[in-house]
Amino acid sequence: VNQTQVSPAPTYVSQQSGSGGATEVPVLPLSLDPLVTSLNSAKRHLGDNFDQRIKVRACQFAMTPDNKILFACGYWDKSFRVYSTDTGKIIQVIFGHFGIVKCLARSECNFSQDCYVVTGSSDCTLLLWLWSSKSSAIVGDSPDAPAPKATLTGHHEEITVVAISAELGIIVSGSK
Repeated sequence: VNQTQVSPAPTYVSQQSGSGGATEVPVLPLSLDPLVTSLNSAKRHLGDNFDQRIKVRACQFAMTPDNKILFACGYWDKSFRVYSTDTGKIIQVIFGHFGIVKCLARSECNFSQDCYVVTGSSDCTLLLWLWSSKSSAIVGDSPDAPAPKATLTGHHEEITVVAISAELGIIVSGSK
């Protein structure tokens, strides 16, 4: 039996263009949310500083519970960055690894609690950082320069995935 599925011909609607002429626009079965289309001018961009040698993956990003802060890694300068989602501006740039930061994770926490952020790198190390919800920054022993709370070693290849549970007191990581 040979079956052929025929899709219906698209429907077109005539719209006025800016130059006064009419153009044919297809009517699609999906429509955009008006809220999303009204926010097009407020798009946020993380810049073009990602290292071109690595593929951008979900493990390179984490959010705070209130969705006001974005942690991002994978930058060519071996840093990870803290962004405000309200303004799209960089709040903090943190250095500590000798290789490109490939992945990061945030521990569970409430809106007003501090939490841990762990980063894994191509230098085969994990660094544990403290996020202060009060100051909205990665903090260390010195107020001027954030420093990791711990350095974890043991991998022989670059770290590609990491997870943390402050409640259980464990960090799980994987490498190539």
